[in-house]
Amino acid sequence: MKFCIVGTGRCGTTLLWSMMNSHPDLFVFRETHWIPALFERFGIQTVPSEALMDIVQRTNHVTGDPVVPFSAAEFAASPFWADKMSVPEFCDALARFLGQPKKFTHWADKTPDYFYFVSTLQTYWPDCEIIHLIRDGADVSASMSGHPGYQALAELDILHWPSMALDYAPPAGGFSAQPMRRFARLWHDRLQRVRDEAPSLKPGSYLEVRYEDILADPKAELRLLTDFVGISANEDWLEYAASLVQPNAGRRHKNRTEILESFDEPELQLMKALGYE
Repeated sequence: MKFCIVGTGRCGTTLLWSMMNSHPDLFVFRETHWIPALFERFGIQTVPSEALMDIVQRTNHVTGDPVVPFSAAEFAASPFWADKMSVPEFCDALARFLGQPKKFTHWADKTPDYFYFVSTLQTYWPDCEIIHLIRDGADVSASMSGHPGYQALAELDILHWPSMALDYAPPAGGFSAQPMRRFARLWHDRLQRVRDEAPSLKPGSYLEVRYEDILADPKAELRLLTDFVGISANEDWLEYAASLVQPNAGRRHKNRTEILESFDEPELQLMKALGYE
């Protein structure tokens, strides 16, 4: 894995994924969520690939559908398949399979919830770089409150989706409405967790990027990112990637003052530490 984009959730990682995945030298998983389960079950062993594929195909999104749908039979029949693989070998093979026919040189991952597992990623991929995308906490909290996945995390007081993803099926009645304070705390705890973990990472492998900066000057931020991960940034790609920013992106939530009134002191202090109003 060349790099992983992590974040608090609802912080613009999908935009950054679209930008980076359009790079001619990259294939970027939109989300995976299965690496923690694979690490817990298999560690660094080389195991039958069928066992790895079983976990991957049982890893579900909030809808109950597989996070990454693909044909197991076609993957097993492809030149990328081997009967036994380690977790990194399997993930690399699946990226090569899913990324066809693109002729990329590197693959990466955009799973915001891997904020909790950045050390695990570097256990498997020692040279993996971590891009931490940060956004204004009031906007993130408001966006989380309308998303069923974060509604589930807030109600169950769980920080990350990988702990729920294996064989997940949504409850018939959904989840109950939660006060904005729960989403503010979720934003704070997730963001603080990856910042606490960053000092233990390989030196020079962690970079914080602001969503607002990407919107303000996408080309400059993309040059920063490509320099960080060690890939080229030609003008045609920069032009296309910058065009993916929507005109109304980054608009502040209309109830921002009300949202901030629901923040407790730790959330307010983190906002100030990050330079947000």
